[in-house]
Amino acid sequence: MLKAQKLTLAVLISAAIISSAQASEQSEAKGFVEDANGSILFRTGYISRDKKQGAKDTSSVAQSAIVSIESGFTPGIVGFGVGVVGDGSFKIGENKNAGNQMIPKHNDGSAYDHWARGGGSVKARFSNTTVRYGTQVLDLPVLASNTGRMVPEYFTGTLLTSHQI
Repeated sequence: MLKAQKLTLAVLISAAIISSAQASEQSEAKGFVEDANGSILFRTGYISRDKKQGAKDTSSVAQSAIVSIESGFTPGIVGFGVGVVGDGSFKIGENKNAGNQMIPKHNDGSAYDHWARGGGSVKARFSNTTVRYGTQVLDLPVLASNTGRMVPEYFTGTLLTSHQI
């Protein structure tokens, strides 16, 4: 009797694993708007370089907002969607220092008061494979956006991700 229960349990576990492997992400798509999500991240940064012997002070303070919005995929055999990523920053206070690599500078060397950038991407999914083209913030083993600064690095290109296996 105990062997029959173990065999039944083993068959049920195998069936669950096989059936979940057969289901595709695209077949479970809820919709372009229904699966949409977004996030906003606020960062405040302060940088101060301890320059000895009377060197010019290059300390700066800035505030940034990083926005990411992703649509869901349209239902059907092939689902389509879009994504947007961007950031906006402004300096806080009177700081005029642009040579510290935190606040960008104009051609004349003066510091920007505020700055922004961003981009969009389009994506398509078939079964468990997604292809995306456009501006992206990546976190891959071989290529990752530096998120340790005020705003992340953006990459523009095509990314193919497959979860078929």
